[in-house]
Amino acid sequence: MGWRELGLAYKTTCMEGVQILPDGTALRHYDVHNLYGWSQTKPTLDALRKTTRERGIVITRSTYPTSGQWAGHWLGDNTAAWDQMTKSIIGMMEFSLFGISYTGADICGFFSDSEYELCARWMQLGAFYPFSRNHNGKGYKVTMPSPHCPPPTDPFPFRGNDQMFPSQRQDPVAWNSTFEDISRDVLNIRYALLPYLYTLMFDASAHGSTVVRPLLHEFVDDRTTWEIYQQFLWGPALLISPVLEKGEDIGFRGQFRALNSPLEHINLHVRGGYILPQQSPANTTAFSRKNPLTLLVALNDSQQAEGQLYWDDGVRIGANSGEIAPDLEWPP
Repeated sequence: MGWRELGLAYKTTCMEGVQILPDGTALRHYDVHNLYGWSQTKPTLDALRKTTRERGIVITRSTYPTSGQWAGHWLGDNTAAWDQMTKSIIGMMEFSLFGISYTGADICGFFSDSEYELCARWMQLGAFYPFSRNHNGKGYKVTMPSPHCPPPTDPFPFRGNDQMFPSQRQDPVAWNSTFEDISRDVLNIRYALLPYLYTLMFDASAHGSTVVRPLLHEFVDDRTTWEIYQQFLWGPALLISPVLEKGEDIGFRGQFRALNSPLEHINLHVRGGYILPQQSPANTTAFSRKNPLTLLVALNDSQQAEGQLYWDDGVRIGANSGEIAPDLEWPP
């Protein structure tokens, strides 16, 4: 992430540079810049699978159309600021449309020092990023390049004054016991809902659906939902309504309503007519997968509900290594 006024040459090769392909074809860097990460993603996943003989996960910041079949994406280096949480929701919804469902932002911010309330609210939101990671830099550099493209003979095109800005720790145990409890509670909800999230990820992989989605995807005829970008859904059934402003209380069917949101609380709503598979959480996904499954049933006005569950061993390579159970229905 650079400053806009520095232009496209910031922290990369000059856009007018020429790239020579193995067959001798000359291409402008401007035309192929975004293909670098794309071209490295699949070989990285192939090497990982060959080495471990298991699926593995590749996370890349540099993406291009079709990257989602090989990797997830994190939304880049962000800043410890309240507006960054809203931007992360928009980013996830956008990348869902790009076919990349395993996404998330650096929880609590990468640059600058986070602060208590911001980080607590971000932990609550971030528990519902498909890719959930609290991450910041121990220190970072700012390099001020020349405003013009460097000459091809310059071996150090980005000479400038490097400045180091240390960042404080922001993981849950770096704060206090109350913060630990807030984080533990919301992460346990995430772990409990992993069977539902896993099913959504399978559906996205096999059928091209979305995991994180805006409300308009489920309520296309309701034009009010077209403007909502500070709430989002997991699949069709779970609504996440995070607090995105300092000291805020966020604000049922077809209504805007202020909901009580004390610091230790995030508002979640299950849509009537759906069944969410759950599992007792444990310290790791390997252990939680061994725990009993339960069903969270939210009846609609007709006292009915349905859902799906996909289940496999979680590690084997192969598109059809598991099974999607027949539709879950209530009454049975």
